[in-house]
Amino acid sequence: SGLSAASYVLHFFPEILQRGIDRLRVKIELKQELNNPFTRFPTVSRAVTTADAISQGRIRLSHEPDLREIHFGDWELKHWDTIEDQAHLRRFWDEPGHVRPPGGESWFEVSARVERTVRRLSASYPERDVIVVAHMGVILTQVQLALQIDAYDAFAHKIDNLSVTELRLDGDVWRAEAINHLP
Repeated sequence: SGLSAASYVLHFFPEILQRGIDRLRVKIELKQELNNPFTRFPTVSRAVTTADAISQGRIRLSHEPDLREIHFGDWELKHWDTIEDQAHLRRFWDEPGHVRPPGGESWFEVSARVERTVRRLSASYPERDVIVVAHMGVILTQVQLALQIDAYDAFAHKIDNLSVTELRLDGDVWRAEAINHLP
C-alpha cells in the first residue's frame, strides 16, 4: 500500500500577510496527528519559503524537481500578450493535452511527470501523509486525476495562494476531500 493522503498547498507570494501563514499552520497542525506528514516541494523559491513557513520541525524531504510547475519553454516568464503566436497560445489553454509551448511541455507530459513522482512517493512512504507545496499546474494535474475529469475541466478549478487541496487514497484511486480550501 502507499500514501494515505496528499495535501497540496499553493505557494504564497511574499506580499501575502502573515495571517495567511498562521491560518495554514493551524490546518497543518490539525493534520499532524494523522500520520505525522512529510513536506515535499519543488525547487522554486516561493514554494521553498512556503514549505519553510509551515514545516515546523517535520521531516523534510529533498527538493523534488519533478514536482515543478509546467515548463512553458519559450513562453516562460512572458506575459500572455507578448507571446507572438497567439493562436498557438489559445490552443494550449483551450485544447489542453498534446499542445506544447515551443521548447516546453504539454499538459499530458506534465501530468505524467507529476503522477510518476506521486506514485514513487507513495511506494517510498507507505501509510504516510505527504504535504506538497507546489504550483497551480501541479495541483491541477492531481485534481484532474482524483476527479477523473479532462484537462479543460481541471483548468476551471481555482487554486488560491495558501489554499489546501487534500486528496486521499482509496484503494488504488485518489479521491478529492477538499479543493482550494482556505484555512
